Amino acid sequence: MTIRKAYSIEFRSEALKLLLKQGWTQAEAARRLGISKGTQQIRWWLKGLGAPSFAVLKTE
Repeated sequence: MTIRKAYSIEFRSEALKLLLKQGWTQAEAARRLGISKGTQQIRWWLKGLGAPSFAVLKTE
């Protein structure tokens, strides 16, 4: 049986802020932050925000 790693709400929030503000790709964010399941995990988090999972949005 595989144990799924759980990420805190704070970690997810900070990870998405970096993704959106720094302009990182989903793959780059997953690699830099050591997120298991990589881009799939980030897509789920973005979907939870109502953001399109295929887009990397930039904010100023």
